[in-house]
Amino acid sequence: MGQKPADAGSAAAAGSCDCQFHIYEDPAKFPPRPNPPYPAIESATFAEAQRMHKAIGFDRGVIVHSAIYGSDHRLLLHALESLNDRDRYRGIGIVDDRVSDQELERMHAAGVRGARFNFVRFLTLDQREAEVRRSMARLRELGWHARLHVNGDDLLNNSDLLRSIKDVPMMIEHFGHVGFEGGMDRPVIRWVL
Repeated sequence: MGQKPADAGSAAAAGSCDCQFHIYEDPAKFPPRPNPPYPAIESATFAEAQRMHKAIGFDRGVIVHSAIYGSDHRLLLHALESLNDRDRYRGIGIVDDRVSDQELERMHAAGVRGARFNFVRFLTLDQREAEVRRSMARLRELGWHARLHVNGDDLLNNSDLLRSIKDVPMMIEHFGHVGFEGGMDRPVIRWVL
């Protein structure tokens, strides 16, 4: 017989993972980048995320570095390096030319295993093709993956660039924010498929 379905009040299955959550801390200690696209959330600390994971029965989680911090990874490193058990949490950074090789090594040692590329325009991170290519090459050397944060046609607008990058596993976050109005034959949905 198969497993009995869990009811709404039961804990998550063993090994469950929150595959994407952001953390924010006191902006005086971990300041956002200049002109961030949205303000830091005052009650979304790593400690609060850990309490939530414990309450719902998640064993693991992936901190996805928020775009409001740009490529300043002090908060992400503070969270990951504070752990006694580094196997429970991993991190996703934002890699650009401002991130030194030394910082990448520190991030890797702390548990970062990928980088997020924010192609969504409202985040105003201005990802230039040459810089994306350099960053992807650095990911390849580390064995990391790329997470693509895109908004519908951003995939089509960056199609040639994304298709040209080899040997870097990529995943599209949030279903690409493609929406399904207009059906499955829209060019962006065909591109994803």
